[in-house]
Amino acid sequence: MKINEDIKTYKFPYNVILMDATDAYYYADIYEDIGFGPRMLLFDTVEDLGVARALADALFVVKNYNWESLEAMNENDSGWDVQIRDANSSLVHRSHKTFKKKWIGK
Repeated sequence: MKINEDIKTYKFPYNVILMDATDAYYYADIYEDIGFGPRMLLFDTVEDLGVARALADALFVVKNYNWESLEAMNENDSGWDVQIRDANSSLVHRSHKTFKKKWIGK
């Protein structure tokens, strides 16, 4: 699912969602209730987008720091992604994109 880049359309609060990377890939076009999928969890709901992004990226690091790279994580069809969705369920951030060019700690 494509990230909504039009910040003017965002509606708070923001849901920080931890999800199995396999689910994030295979179920990207499906978003029903927050509890959808066997490994999808609403981690927190935050009013401020900056705080939500910081929380999401920190959670991504905690869940994936053992991987040597994003490519290795993807190659093994494993790891975790963290998404932020606004009150309209619009996808506004995916943490793996933060670490696409520069991996954790490098």
